[in-house]
Amino acid sequence: MSITIRPAQKKDTESISPLIYLAIEDLAEHFTGATSANEAIERLTHLVAEEENRFSYQYALVIEEDGNIIGVGSAYPENIIDDLTYKTIELSKKFSWHIKSKIENRLLKDKEAPKGTYYIDHLAINEDYRGKGYATLLIEAMENNAIKMGFQVISLLVDNTNPNARDLYEKLGYRFLYNVQANGHNYIALVKNL
Repeated sequence: MSITIRPAQKKDTESISPLIYLAIEDLAEHFTGATSANEAIERLTHLVAEEENRFSYQYALVIEEDGNIIGVGSAYPENIIDDLTYKTIELSKKFSWHIKSKIENRLLKDKEAPKGTYYIDHLAINEDYRGKGYATLLIEAMENNAIKMGFQVISLLVDNTNPNARDLYEKLGYRFLYNVQANGHNYIALVKNL
C-alpha cells in the first residue's frame, strides 16, 4: 500500500468535489444555490476547477492510497477568506446559479477565522478509509504548509455536533478558542500554535 499527499490538480476535480461535499454538506448548497446533494456536487466540480475561490483545487491537498484519491483538505491564509468568498459568489452568478440574497449577505459577513492564522477550511476522508490515520496525515501536511508560509498559528472550525472531529483535533494539539456562528451553523473555533 502506497500513501501519497500532494497538491491537488485541476484534473482531480471530479474526485475532490464529492469529498468536499462530505465535509461541508448543506453549505455547498449555500455557496452554489443547489437544491440537492447531487446538484451541489456537480456545481462544486465547476468551482474546484476554477482558481481563486473557496473550493479551488489550488488551495487543496489530496491524499491518495495506491493512486486513488481518498481524502482532501483545503487551507489558506485567513486574510484572503473574504476575497475568496466574494469570488466564489461571483462565480456562482457567472454560472447563473441563484444564491438567495439573505444567504449571500451572511456568507460575506461571517468571520470564520482569527486574524493572522492559517485556516483549514475543510477536510474529508472517504468513508471507507476513515479510522486509519489519513486525516491526521492530511492535517499535518496542511500544518507544514502553514509553517513554510511563515504562520505561527493554524485555525479551523468544527461543528459542535461533531465530537469525533473535535476529539481528533484536540489529540493533535488544537485548543478551544471560542464559539462562533458562521454560515447558519454553530461551530467551535480551534487553534494550534505551530
